[in-house]
Amino acid sequence: MKFRQFLFLTGILCVSSLSVLQAQQATHHAGEIIQMLKKANTLGRVLYIAAHPDDENTRLITYLSKKENLEVAYLSLTRGDGGQNLIGKEQGALLGILRTQELLAARKIDGGIQFFSRANDFGYSKSYQETLAFWDENTILRDMVYVIRTFRPDVIITRFPPLEYNYQTHGHHEASAYLAEKAFALAADKHAFPEQLAHVQPWQPVSLYWNTSPWFYRNTGTIMDTTGKIKIDVGAYLPELGYSCTEIAADSRSQHKSQGFGTAKTIGSEPEYLEYVKGRRMTYWLEGIDTTWGRVKGGSKIQSLLASATSQFNPQRPEDILPLLTQAYALVQGKGDYWSQAKKQQIKSLIASVCGLYLGAFATDFHASPGSLVKITATAINRSDAFAELKKISIGKSGCNLNLDTVLAFNQPVSHECNIRIPESQSISQPYWLITENHPTGQYVVPNDTLGIQPENPPPLEACFDLLINGLTLTFCVPVQYKWTDRVKGEQYRPFIITPAVTIHPREPVVLFADNQPKEIHYVVKAWEDSITGKVEFGLPQGWKLQPAETHFQLHKTGEEKTFSFVLTPPAGILQFELRPFILTSRGRTDRDFVEIAYDHIPAQSFFPTARSKIVKLDLKKAGIHIGYIMGAGDEVAESLRQAGYVVTQITAANISEKFLQQFDAVVVGIRAYNTEAWLPQQNEILLRYVENGGRLVVQYQTTGGLLSEDIGPYPFTIGRDRVTDEHAAVTFLNPAHPLLNYPNKITADDFKNWTQERGLYFPQEWDSRYQTLIAWADPGEPPHPGSILYAEHGKGAFIYTGISFFRQLPAGVPGAYRLFANLIANEYGNQQ
Repeated sequence: MKFRQFLFLTGILCVSSLSVLQAQQATHHAGEIIQMLKKANTLGRVLYIAAHPDDENTRLITYLSKKENLEVAYLSLTRGDGGQNLIGKEQGALLGILRTQELLAARKIDGGIQFFSRANDFGYSKSYQETLAFWDENTILRDMVYVIRTFRPDVIITRFPPLEYNYQTHGHHEASAYLAEKAFALAADKHAFPEQLAHVQPWQPVSLYWNTSPWFYRNTGTIMDTTGKIKIDVGAYLPELGYSCTEIAADSRSQHKSQGFGTAKTIGSEPEYLEYVKGRRMTYWLEGIDTTWGRVKGGSKIQSLLASATSQFNPQRPEDILPLLTQAYALVQGKGDYWSQAKKQQIKSLIASVCGLYLGAFATDFHASPGSLVKITATAINRSDAFAELKKISIGKSGCNLNLDTVLAFNQPVSHECNIRIPESQSISQPYWLITENHPTGQYVVPNDTLGIQPENPPPLEACFDLLINGLTLTFCVPVQYKWTDRVKGEQYRPFIITPAVTIHPREPVVLFADNQPKEIHYVVKAWEDSITGKVEFGLPQGWKLQPAETHFQLHKTGEEKTFSFVLTPPAGILQFELRPFILTSRGRTDRDFVEIAYDHIPAQSFFPTARSKIVKLDLKKAGIHIGYIMGAGDEVAESLRQAGYVVTQITAANISEKFLQQFDAVVVGIRAYNTEAWLPQQNEILLRYVENGGRLVVQYQTTGGLLSEDIGPYPFTIGRDRVTDEHAAVTFLNPAHPLLNYPNKITADDFKNWTQERGLYFPQEWDSRYQTLIAWADPGEPPHPGSILYAEHGKGAFIYTGISFFRQLPAGVPGAYRLFANLIANEYGNQQ
């Protein structure tokens, strides 16, 4: 723990040691070692600042890191929690966990370091003033200043322009540039956030630049003037790696898969431009900034040793430069200046790489609970002719200390097992920014400034290896992992985590009652250790009945699950509350759920939020219950409709036909299906014939980017980028007598209360006169948007396009959204039941 904190405070923790994709001490091929040698001999840093995961310019980061050999960090003010998800159903905090790991996967490729602030992505914002009404400016500035003081960049680069450019973009984007200018000055002020000076020192970067491009001028009708701007050709080829910077950058950007940012690789010259904002004005890149060991007193000897190591490096015998590296390490180890301490880890990683050291520690499972025993196998291999002696292995703070004094013979594994008792006081593995669940809308509650800028938690268990190499005793620490072999994917890894002894998962996160009839609900109890016995009980508000009121369980083996059913009966009236289950065992009382986020491009992530179900008793009338559904991206609306009592059948490329559609009272197209389902535009004619014959087709929002067809409705309309981000925006009924606002539910202003995050997005921009509009709303200071629902009769049926964010409202159990959606899919020509 202390080791990792020290590395982070000196700002030199490399991405491979942060990312749990790296299961052991990193080893590198010859081309990477050459790059590491150059980087160790280059003393310069750049901090890139923007608002969200995927805002960063991976082309520039790759170029600066891998061609200029600078240390480059990206500070993303948020974790992207308020965005959308193209690859799964994660939203909110779960999406933030996913996008955090996507950033780490990107940095692993482009060579950057990742930082965050505690700002929460609360959804789309239209101005920096609106953003700062949610973000506490002083708190976010404190985080930014701490990153600058920790990392000590020579140059700061923003993705977005200063406010005076009046560039209309996301309010978070504007805020990131606005706050970067303030942090640039405050970081050097000893009176600003003086409590930080116990850990870091004031730091003044030399320059602040904006990474501009013609892209920012695309809507202005002007061409970017490059006069006075610094031009950098980021298309440089890296012969030691066999790729250009832009090819590597494309792989990096393509890690943002949840946002659909798969990127083509470009080859050849590619310009990037920097525009002056503050500090010293440069006429060319890094003008006047010493990036050599000349900035360290007595650093010339280190410079010479590393230069000799670079020139003498032989890919066939990388260990031959070991004496030069150990001499350089001994010199930086004896110095107390910032740069020497910062470069020490890089030189140590070089030593490990030229020796081909393999150091790993693996548990017999990916988890353990507090108080339990876990077996860990630690292995060390020296795959070079260099002399290396394994002196000691330490696992955990007080668990396993093995004094060995074992010479590592060439390519011969040395393994030792330890049984570690997890302390009863050990916290479960919860993302540190989510430990406090009821955080303010604009920012997370974090334990301290030091932890608050890190991308993820330190590992709960580390294995540290003390080795004697060429006369130096060096300590290498790696996270304990779990390793297994998949029959298709081969050897796989996942992080080792600390779990509760038992968890309980509600299968129905939202339970809807449209009448007084009881409903069956289900909970899955999962054991995370052997021999768990206990009972499940609930706290219910007055009038509600649950049968049985409690249930006992016995689980014999780790990983065993049992599903329990309960019948919940509502009282009369319109009510809603949060139903929380509790588990009582001999270990105490717990209410933890378990959620796993598993994708191939990131390490598996585990989250243990409070188990809860939202129970909603509402006045909901339905006209027709048989719904055909074409799934969209990250779409939970179909399941929400099932919760409301509809019979939902999925429509796919394999089963769609005119005859198949005849059974449905309505057909619903999920969010972004026209962006992601290549077959859908080809079958649109079938859908419109279904409407013509008396069906009702409801198409939810689609995005302008990557739209596979603009011919969606029976009459033309174009999708814009307008949205209403204020979830409290007042609604105006443009056509109060329209059936969609009256049948089968009478829609009133009360139905638009307690919505979440926004009203809607990607509203139509233009539409044929045959479409009718029903409601209008607007964000403060903007004209009303009337196109959130377009309705058109076509033949015997009706077509509806809506940009209302039902995909957020229905899974959140918003009663009025259910009532409105029930009206949209109510079909008087259908099979009413």
